[in-house]
Formats: sequence, structure tokens, C-alpha cells
Amino acid sequence: MSINKGQYYTLKYETVSLGKIMDLSLNIDGKKINISNFDSGEFEEFMDGRKNVTIDFTCKRDDSDTTGVGNLIDDWFAGNEGAVSFCPKTPVAGDISYSGTGSPSNIKISAPDDEDCEITGSLQINGVLQKSTT
Repeated sequence: MSINKGQYYTLKYETVSLGKIMDLSLNIDGKKINISNFDSGEFEEFMDGRKNVTIDFTCKRDDSDTTGVGNLIDDWFAGNEGAVSFCPKTPVAGDISYSGTGSPSNIKISAPDDEDCEITGSLQINGVLQKSTT
């Protein structure tokens, strides 16, 4: 597998790509449940527990992106969720994509003086995250 520099993955919310993404990460967390017999004196044993997936992003404010980030902000206020896709920007055979349903769990809009406005946030995946290959 080659090392890819630059923006390899993109984030789509309600089928619209977010514009001017600077940073993007897919966070997959699986809890472990300790099922050890504490009186055994042996090594601990664990079983799988609940899983949790979030997608964190940072992007520059983009006036031409009227639906991507706008949909996220609208859905945060309304408490809605939408289709989420974490996928290669330009897919080629063998690329892996992830999709599911999620909602914005936090959004931060930073507007420093004489600098570009940045928007950071997280999407909480609700239910199963589907993995597919191009």
C-alpha cells in the first residue's frame, strides 16, 4: 500500500461532500468487558462489549458549500440525523469506504480576526457502520 499525501478521504453528509476539509478522522472504539474470575489468580479475560464510532472533522468556511456544513448545523439544532459517508475522494478499485447514519454531536465555529473561519465538529454514528470496498 502506498503512502498518500493530501486529502485522500472525504466526508459526505446527506450525500453532500463537506467543502475545504483540513482534517478528518474516523474513530472506532470497542469496549471490553472484564469477565475474569477474580479468585482464580490467572490472567484477566475479556469479551467484546458495545462499539462506538465518531467522525471528527475540521474545515474552512466555504461560501460555495451551502448544503454540506449547513445541513450539519441545521440538523444539530433540530436533533436530526442523516446519511454519513467516510470515503475516498477519488475512489479506485480496492478502496474502502464506510457509511451509516449519524448526527452532529458537537460543532465549533471559530472566526479569528484576519484569518479564515474554521468549523470543527464530530458526527456520532447511530447503529452499525457499514464497510464496503470499491
